[in-house]
Amino acid sequence: MISQLVNEEDGTKLMLNMIPLEVRESVPEIAEYFTTGKVDEEEKMKKQLQQSEKLLQNILPPIISRRLKAGEALIADDHAKVTVAFCALVGFDEVSKNMSAKQIVGFLNDLYSRFDETTDKLNLEKIKTIGDIYFMCGGLTDVTKEDHPLRVVDTVLQFFDILTEHNNRHSSQQLLMKAGINT
Repeated sequence: MISQLVNEEDGTKLMLNMIPLEVRESVPEIAEYFTTGKVDEEEKMKKQLQQSEKLLQNILPPIISRRLKAGEALIADDHAKVTVAFCALVGFDEVSKNMSAKQIVGFLNDLYSRFDETTDKLNLEKIKTIGDIYFMCGGLTDVTKEDHPLRVVDTVLQFFDILTEHNNRHSSQQLLMKAGINT
């Protein structure tokens, strides 16, 4: 047994064998190690890159994340004409007080994913979600340069319909929304 521990590879296998089988099989890197005797570093790096990409997309507007990936360090643009909208959920504090953190994230993700789809469909830019507030903008691209006020108003009106559907699916949690638009 001591000679096995001296060899690093055998020691690793010995330690990994102590992990319950269902855990070993559910962690791809461990399963790969038992199958091939090594972990594919390139594949591991790809997965980490994909996770970083996903995180970046959740934090920043797509146009900004693309520019950062292209190597731009300082990003500050002037836009003469834009329309912004802030949509805040009303009653969210009351609804969420009896939810776990996981339930809150799932609840908001369900709603904000639909908001994101609508925003994307009309070629607008989601700027940020801050808790129960959704912030988006039109007029940042050539596609929305001419009709951004109409696109933003149309999107916000669709948000109200989406919220009604969301409330119907989550009958115990009824939310309202207030929206502010400025151009």
